Amino acid sequence: MADALQTFISILLPIAMVACGSVVVTMKKLQFQQIVPGKIVKPHPFRKPCFQVLMLQFAETLCLIWFACIMCYRKRKEKKRSNALLENEDNDNDGNLNQNPQGKKESKAKFILLLCVRMLIPAILDLCCSISASFAILLAPPSLMEVLTCSIIIFSPFWNILFLKRRYNCYQVSSVLIALAGAALASCSSLLTPSKSGENPVLGVILMLIGQLASSFQYVIEEKLMFKRRYEPALAMGTEGCLGIVMMVILLTIFQVIPGKENGSVENTLDSFVQISNSSNLQIFIPVYTAAAHCFLFSGINVTRRFSSLHRVLLSACKAALVWIIQLILHPATGGKTGEVWKTDSSLMQLFGFLTLITGNVCFQVSTARKMKQMKLKQKEAQQQENEAQKLEQVSQQQAQESITSGDNIRPSSQE
Repeated sequence: MADALQTFISILLPIAMVACGSVVVTMKKLQFQQIVPGKIVKPHPFRKPCFQVLMLQFAETLCLIWFACIMCYRKRKEKKRSNALLENEDNDNDGNLNQNPQGKKESKAKFILLLCVRMLIPAILDLCCSISASFAILLAPPSLMEVLTCSIIIFSPFWNILFLKRRYNCYQVSSVLIALAGAALASCSSLLTPSKSGENPVLGVILMLIGQLASSFQYVIEEKLMFKRRYEPALAMGTEGCLGIVMMVILLTIFQVIPGKENGSVENTLDSFVQISNSSNLQIFIPVYTAAAHCFLFSGINVTRRFSSLHRVLLSACKAALVWIIQLILHPATGGKTGEVWKTDSSLMQLFGFLTLITGNVCFQVSTARKMKQMKLKQKEAQQQENEAQKLEQVSQQQAQESITSGDNIRPSSQE
């Protein structure tokens, strides 16, 4: 029963990650398309990249609710199992606080401090990725940005090999190359569609590459913390979100003061709240965006824990296929107000690219599953050999003890 549940969760997490990730991207695009009056009476687009990043950090913080529920469940289960163990031992599962002996307040404070310090780098990388990607969309053509998103598939294996000392077999390398080719083909198809140039395409390209580089590095660091420090995914993600909110509040305050094109600021947060209050669409889009981002991030960090950061990268790239399908559906449903129209040349090229991307992803998952199965078989064989060796050693010790005992019994009789 437990194995069946674990298998179901392992299947559900990637599906939830792809589905919720596509909703996040769709809601983000819909928010950018809203033209609403703000502090000034004249309506203007709701282009608030940093405000969206703040909502993303809030979504990460909601993972602490999951962590609290998990801890309550584990404590109740531990109490039912044995009250005697609770009296003699501390609850080792309390947030995976293996470094919190005997539950002392000083140890808990030390654990929380170390957790915040260790999650600070992933939090900073997360902000770099989110902010740079959001500004890049505003500075460069969307078609060019789609081409650059596939660069994360190149960066992630590099960090895995460099920091995690991970080695991939030829099947896994081939699968990653197939997925990369599919992502590049699907992205390049958007270049066939003419689009307006941004304000600064060169800066947009640089920001997008920095964002993808930071994102791939963030995934690897999170994976290392998951396995080395054995942090609960919900606790790690929630802590990362709390740190991100603090940094975003400071950053938004600075952007509010610095002169810019957004109502006299780089990004006017007060104008964001006024626009939200004046738009019923934004009042729906933002909560849906936050809820979907929460599910996407929670499932993503668990995919990293159960599988690897490269699995997370490939699944994240696959969500672009579902986003494309949603855009094709929205175009006729909204009468052409939003979404994407089907075009024979570019759309067929994009479809073939997405099919290639999904094929590479499936091949990588299958090859990884086979590799893990082989490793489990080897571990099982090694465990069996170790058990047999222990049994033989016990038998030899018993025989030696019996021989000594029999020798002691013979000596008194010979003396008589």
